[in-house]
Amino acid sequence: MTRAQKLWDLYTRCVRANDGTLFHDHGRILKRVFREPGNVQGIARPTKLTLADVLKSWEWVSEKTVQARDDADTVEVISEIGEQIATLWDLGADDLASQSDKCIDLLAEHLLVDIPRAKPRLR
Repeated sequence: MTRAQKLWDLYTRCVRANDGTLFHDHGRILKRVFREPGNVQGIARPTKLTLADVLKSWEWVSEKTVQARDDADTVEVISEIGEQIATLWDLGADDLASQSDKCIDLLAEHLLVDIPRAKPRLR
């Protein structure tokens, strides 16, 4: 998978994980919804994908894929991966597209996993 493909897949995964806050407008334009207190509607503005968005996505992916989140070892592994992501992330250029290949590869390894579909509820 090329760097461009990884970036696009990471953007897509992060938009899905940050539902209601991030979205793609007209294809590849990433927008963030800014809401003022007390207002239901927000204003969508072009944005970049930040470390906070990526860490929230990691939390979402781990919730969807890890069965026993209350196990101490599992919690430690999830935390360690979050720390690895934060360590490799260049905060000077707090934007996914500006990160190193090593960082992109780590993100792709952990964020682009298959997520099982929810089982339909029986009535």
